[in-house]
Amino acid sequence: MHFKSHTELTAFLANLPPSGSENLRISVGMSTLPPLPDTIVRLTIEKSPQLTSLSNLPSSLSKLEILSCPNLLQIDALPANLQVLRITFAGFSQLPALPSSLVRFEVYGLPQLLSLPALPENLVTMRVGDCKKLQSLAQLPESVENLKLERLPKVSSFAAWPLSLSELEIDRCHRLVDIPASARLTNVTIENCNGLQRLCLSHNLVALRIKHCRALESLLCSSPKPQDESQDMPVGMPASLVTLWLTDCPILTMPALSNPLQSLQISSCPGIHAQRFTMVSV
Repeated sequence: MHFKSHTELTAFLANLPPSGSENLRISVGMSTLPPLPDTIVRLTIEKSPQLTSLSNLPSSLSKLEILSCPNLLQIDALPANLQVLRITFAGFSQLPALPSSLVRFEVYGLPQLLSLPALPENLVTMRVGDCKKLQSLAQLPESVENLKLERLPKVSSFAAWPLSLSELEIDRCHRLVDIPASARLTNVTIENCNGLQRLCLSHNLVALRIKHCRALESLLCSSPKPQDESQDMPVGMPASLVTLWLTDCPILTMPALSNPLQSLQISSCPGIHAQRFTMVSV
């Protein structure tokens, strides 16, 4: 619903039954919001180009979505018990401190964002994309299991991944040259990374999908028990791998793969030949 004034929104909220005020989805034609009741648990603010700041958010919030508020520049503070934060197409150059309770964090389409705040230790899922001024990621906590990064043209490298990371997706991060491994990575999808040259694979990898990485030269697999855990040794492809999709990687070579696959797609990769692989029926 769209509200043009504090008075209009306040009157609407006053008439809501207690059971109907847990979820609120609004758009507004004003620069700020009036005080919102502490009965709200999930709040979505969308398509509000006049909104410039948020303050005094309900302490009851567990989920906050801010969608298409291009002139929103400031949030004074986030609720202490917030678990999900999703922000798309907003004007922030800096985000507020994230509460320790946060488990899911998504930011897309923040062209002025220069850096990410410190990430909480309980974070499980993180999505970041379309932030053209963002140069690096904050230190990822060990709790992160799912990570997706898209269209980050200034990000050129990553530190070691969290040990708990199991799913990784990267798309259109053109300055990346190397991608490190993580011991528990099982699913990796890399697309349209023009500068990527090397990719290190976990020995637990189950599915690998690479598309349009024309500078990618090699895949390295980390040994399950390397003498030096900082080194990645070419010991062959992971025995756990069952899905392998490779498209438009013209100079890619890879270690031998001894185990059978359940799903295989290879296209425009002249250095790799499909007849080298064994398929298994499922």
